[in-house]
This record gives sequence, structure tokens and C-alpha cells, in this order.
Amino acid sequence: AHHIILVDTKEQIERKQKFADATTTMAEYVKTIRDGRGKLDIVETEIFATQKHNADIVLNVAVMDVIPKKVRKSLVDAVYNNLRTNGYFILIVPRNDSSILINCRSENKYEDGHIFKNRGHNDFTFYTNFRDSSPLLRMLTNRGFKLMEDLSVYRQICLILQK
Repeated sequence: AHHIILVDTKEQIERKQKFADATTTMAEYVKTIRDGRGKLDIVETEIFATQKHNADIVLNVAVMDVIPKKVRKSLVDAVYNNLRTNGYFILIVPRNDSSILINCRSENKYEDGHIFKNRGHNDFTFYTNFRDSSPLLRMLTNRGFKLMEDLSVYRQICLILQK
């Protein structure tokens, strides 16, 4: 690829985490792996939502299951707006993970998912299990995406869509 854009929240971009042998922020790590062969940028989700990158492909892996419905919709809109005509949206969403589903109980239900504390942290996580992927697919097609291929299996949703 000539140009890759990584997109995440400001908190994730600025949070110190482990990359290979270094503990640093995502922004700092990206600076260290530039090799001159292509352009690599990192952009906050809020900024991505207002830009027009005319991208050939957008990959979204393990995101849709951990964001509430309203945020999901705005993310789908941002992807659509940043793709060129006939560009591809590859969407992979984990599902049916018993180690996560054990935390999903009626008392912590929120919207179309659940909220619970992360293991070993005081932070809360939102999670929705797309056992039935039809609401997600309906949101995507209502936005204008065309389903090209559904490669979903029990443990994950994998959709290849085209603008």
C-alpha cells in the first residue's frame, strides 16, 4: 500500500502500551516503524469522521462489538464517506466468545449489549454479541453498502462490502 491510515480514539492513540520490546504510545510507535516505502499516518476517530480520504479499502477488525449502536452508526457513516466509489469495506467482528459472554447478564444490559468491568482494570467495557448479524448488515446496506461476500462463521462475522 502507498498510504495506510490507522484510526483510533484519542485515548488509545495516547495510551502507553507494549509494542514489541517497547512501552510507548501508538503515535510514537508509528513514528518508529516508518520505512520510507509508503506513507503511514495515525488519525483520531473524530478527525477521520470529518475527512474524505477516498480510500480503496477500509478494514475494521474487532471494533463493532465493543461500541454502542449510535457510535457504530457514526463509524459506518465515516467509513462510507472516506471510501472511493466502488471501494471495499472489510468488516470482521468476533462473536460467541464464552469468556466474554459469561459477563453478559440481565443486570448489566445496556442498549443492544452489556457493560462490565475489564479484567484487572477499573474501566468499563461495552460488548454486544452479534449472534444474529442481520441488524448489523441492515445498518450497512441502509447506508448504501452492497454485500459482496459473507464469510461469517460461528466465531466471527466477516463481511466484504462495496460502496
